[in-house]
Amino acid sequence: SDGARTDAPGPAAVTSPLSRDAATADPPRAPPSRRAGKARARWSFGIGVNGGGLGLGTEPAFAWGGFLEAGTDGAGLSPSIRLGVTRTVSSAETPVVATDLGWTVARGSLSPVRVDLAPSLSLRPAIALEGGVLAAAARGFEGARRTSRPWAAVGLHARIAYAPTRRLFVEVGGGAVTPLVRDELVVEPTLSLYRAPVVVPVGEASLGLRFP
Repeated sequence: SDGARTDAPGPAAVTSPLSRDAATADPPRAPPSRRAGKARARWSFGIGVNGGGLGLGTEPAFAWGGFLEAGTDGAGLSPSIRLGVTRTVSSAETPVVATDLGWTVARGSLSPVRVDLAPSLSLRPAIALEGGVLAAAARGFEGARRTSRPWAAVGLHARIAYAPTRRLFVEVGGGAVTPLVRDELVVEPTLSLYRAPVVVPVGEASLGLRFP
């Protein structure tokens, strides 16, 4: 009729399943940074004993001692510091006299990196500085007295460590040291007992525990 108005239905809103899923989905997360995903190396402390041989004289030199260490347990840049005390005995012979030699040495070594060779096997190069006392006593020489001199040397070492457990480790290593001062031990102006070589080869094995 005149004046009567009929409202026609408008177009229905169309909603797709894809739009509903997008509206309810969690917002995308930023990818984790490389730094956050990298495990941090932990500091550990160790104690151990070592023994080995040095080429200090004409006869084999046997060394034994102990050490303390602190360092990180990660691969790559992983500094480690070791401090120890070593006692070494040897002998030297000349056509005139034989000499008993003894070194009491404190050694500090710094290893800046660790190279993992296998899951329980690693390699550490190190630079070492040592200082102590060298003592000598002549045998078969009437009136000879025991004499001593300061000992100081710098060297390079490398050690391979096998760690069957988190705490226990076994090491073998080698290297060389160079005496900073090559003092000559004499009992008379013309009778030399011993003079250190320019380069001293070193080989040793260690057994230790790490904490925690």
